[in-house]
Amino acid sequence: MDLLEAEIVDAIAEGRPTQPGALPLRDRYLPELANVLDTTNRLCVGGTLALCAIARPATLLRPAADYALLVQERSGRVLNAARRLAVIPKGFHQPLTDYRSDARLGATLLREMEEELFGRDDIDNTVTQDRHADPMHPSRLSEPMRWLTESGAVRLECTGFGYNLISANYGFPRIDRHR
Repeated sequence: MDLLEAEIVDAIAEGRPTQPGALPLRDRYLPELANVLDTTNRLCVGGTLALCAIARPATLLRPAADYALLVQERSGRVLNAARRLAVIPKGFHQPLTDYRSDARLGATLLREMEEELFGRDDIDNTVTQDRHADPMHPSRLSEPMRWLTESGAVRLECTGFGYNLISANYGFPRIDRHR
């Protein structure tokens, strides 16, 4: 469905019309606003969006406490937002091995943090040959992730739900707070 985003971006960039009838994919999959909201009767991909806010105490050069936000340019090989700036971690919600535990949005966010913040190789069992019964077992975590999870220094909060009318995806924005 990321083709919907490419279709409208290309039309705008090329100065082509974007009204109904001018965008074949959008006309087929999202002809009206009611189709956006009717997720039970359309293909809809959900993505977890995360804002990783790391609390920083006041210092001599920074007199007020604040938060550091992590942003990176996405790879050209990712499915969406290729070569665009995005907060990290960013990923699609998907179960790995334990469908019951992995159904929690926090499981995806912790996995994405492990990969994007701490440099662990991709642990998605669907794209690599490296299969493990429990890829997020504490013994397999990076040292920083193990410390965050064992010390209770990370807190995941669901802060909303939203529809992206450009890509037709929906998301569960979350804030990750680290002490």
